[in-house]
Amino acid sequence: LKKDFTVVKKLREQSGFGWDNTLKIVIAPPDVWEKYINVRTTKCDGWL
Repeated sequence: LKKDFTVVKKLREQSGFGWDNTLKIVIAPPDVWEKYINVRTTKCDGWL
């Protein structure tokens, strides 16, 4: 759980990312997600 919290916290700190308090999820426009995933493909494997 702590590992997941750290991932979410770091995502929220990135430019272009936000938080949907109703759904409790990290949000970002599609282009921001694409850029993030392309740079970090191996680190994102567990989240896709």
